[in-house]
This record gives sequence, C-alpha cells and structure tokens, in this order.
Amino acid sequence: MLTNSIILRWVNTLAHFTQNYVNNKLHEQGLGGAQIGMIIFLLKNDGVNQDEIAKFICKDKSSVGRSLKKLNELGYIDRVQSKSDRRNFHIHLTEKAHSLAPTLFKTLNEWTSIITKDITDEERELTQKVLELMVSNAKNSLENCNQEKQ
Repeated sequence: MLTNSIILRWVNTLAHFTQNYVNNKLHEQGLGGAQIGMIIFLLKNDGVNQDEIAKFICKDKSSVGRSLKKLNELGYIDRVQSKSDRRNFHIHLTEKAHSLAPTLFKTLNEWTSIITKDITDEERELTQKVLELMVSNAKNSLENCNQEKQ
C-alpha cells in the first residue's frame, strides 16, 4: 500500500520533470512554468484581472504580479486599466503570445506522450480522474483553511 508521502513524492517529481522539460523547450521565449500556465489560462480567458489569474493558478497576488510584469516586458501581454476601477487592470494576450500557442501546445502534447508511453487509454483516463479529484480536494482544503483564517 502506498503511503501519502510516497504519492506526494511521485506527484512532485513528475511536476519537477514537467517544468524542466517545458522550460528547456521554451527557454528561447524567456518563459518559465508560471508564465506558461498564465498564457494557457489567458488563451481561454482573455481580459481577466490579476486576481482571477491568481485564483486559477493557485498563486498569491504578488507572485502573479511579478510573472505578469515579466510577460509584459517580454511582449506577451498588455495590461489595460479598467474604466470602472482605476486600480484594476484587465490582462490581454498580444499577437506574440497568440503566435506562441501552437508551439506551446505542441510541447505539452509531446511531453504528455512521453510520460504516458506504455500506458493504456483506460489507465490514462483513470489517472486523469484521480489527479483531478486530488487537485479538487487540495483546492477545497486550502479554501476552507483560508476561510478559517478570516
């Protein structure tokens, strides 16, 4: 029987290898793991604000702010000040980011093929369901923890 610490070790190891693979493939674009996640989120949710990005990728606002600053400096996003709240900015992808999307998804698909080699479709589906449940449990736990602090 697997203990929780062993499960976490394997999840962490896979996340580490994934980040290394993606960083190596996209190093010329100057992007790292968090920025890549933001670009993927913005491809489907263009115009959201920093808080919505932070909530989706489960990072604090200051970390997201630093990553957005880098994305802006690299020309991947534009920050547009909200007309209703001058403290709020809507984040939009630039054409440069949109043109990167095919390379980004190709890299992620290649990595998925590498790590799921010799795994049946049934095992992939089960793994995805289990991981989705684990992420949901973690997210709910953190939300409950944050509510208790307030």
